[in-house]
Formats: sequence, C-alpha cells, structure tokens
Amino acid sequence: MAVSPYPRYWAEKSGQHPTSYRGFYLPAEDSEVETTPHTYKTKNAALAAILAVFPRLCACGCKEETRGGEFRMGHDARHKSNLIKEALAGNDEAHAEIERRGWLSFLDKAREIAARPVTPKAERKAKEDEDDEAKAQRAHDRINVMKAACTVLKAVGQYHRASGMQIRIDTIDEAARILEGAHEDLVATPGDAEWNRLTDRQIGACGRFQTTGLFFPGTDFAAWLQQRLEEADG
Repeated sequence: MAVSPYPRYWAEKSGQHPTSYRGFYLPAEDSEVETTPHTYKTKNAALAAILAVFPRLCACGCKEETRGGEFRMGHDARHKSNLIKEALAGNDEAHAEIERRGWLSFLDKAREIAARPVTPKAERKAKEDEDDEAKAQRAHDRINVMKAACTVLKAVGQYHRASGMQIRIDTIDEAARILEGAHEDLVATPGDAEWNRLTDRQIGACGRFQTTGLFFPGTDFAAWLQQRLEEADG
C-alpha cells in the first residue's frame, strides 16, 4: 500500500479512486507501483514515490515535469493567456477549456479590453503632455488667485482678524471669499479701487477659475472680472 497525498492524481493514473485524502490506496495488480506496504512520514515523501513511477507533465504543454501539481510554477497563467487568445480568435475548444477551468471571467475581461478603441501612441503622448500642462496651469492659477486675495487685503489695509490674529489664506475657497468681500473676518468691503490693483496674471488666473462655475458666481467681483477680461481681449 502507498499513502496518496493527491488522490485525484492516483485516480488519473490507475482508473480507481482512493478512499480519502489521507487514506490508503491499493493499486491494480498490473500496476507498476509496488504493492508492498509503505509508510511515509510526510506528504512530500509519498508524492516523491508516486512521481518516481508516474512523472507528471505540465498541463500547459511545455512537456516539463511538475512537482506533483497540474502546472509548473507560473505556467497556469501562461496557459490561461494562450487559451484566451485562442478563444478570442474563435477557437471553440479553447473556449470550452476556459469554461471547464472556471476562467470565463478572465475571458470576459479580455473581450472588454479588446473592444476598447485603440488610441495611437503619438495621440496618447500628446494627450498626456496636454494633461500635464493643464495640471501645471491650475497649480500656477491657484497661487495667483491666493496672491490676488493678498493684494485685496493689502488694498483695504486689513491684515488681522477681529481677534487680532493675522488673516491667513490657506485655501482657494478662502481666497475667493476675500476677493468677493464675503470673508467673515473682513471689516472693509473691497470694490473697484481694490480690485484694480490686481495684476494681469492674477486677473487671468481668476478668470480661468471662474470658468469652473465654483468661484465668484453672481458677485460684484465677477462682474468686474468679466469687464476686465473683455477689455483685455479687446
């Protein structure tokens, strides 16, 4: 008798079934496996005895021996990839094998990817460069909007809150409230005289932020900004 660490493997080679995962199996009389009783201390030792008689070849077709499993390490992924390529090309046998192994979700994902429009490499590169430039522009605009808010604070002569603490512009939303004159700590209300101190760069940055629809909607500053932008375009 021999201890079978992998009953399914025994069954494939002999046509018979073992009693359990750790049970004993008596091979057929015409089998090459020794029928003398054996005691294996570990599962690996029992597996080595099996493989000494029945070397197992990798199921991917590479004809290399495994350590007892169906595939060599990493070869299952290669086999899956090859089957998916064949199935996508219309091979029904490959599709059936994928279904048998429970890999249909991978095939569906591959079909989804294959159906996506392919963008030429040069076009993708141009789009990436454009996105990088847009990100850099937004970062510069953010700084200039904050600088514009500082210019307004300086123009109204107010640098501190009512509590005496200095007004700090930590967020772009806070800068927008200062420009609009809606900041809770502003005593004076900025107007044309204060806004006219903004530089062209700051005005341009405020204009680009305004196009998002999140800043300066329906305020006096928005009307002033629109007028300055139209004058600049004229």
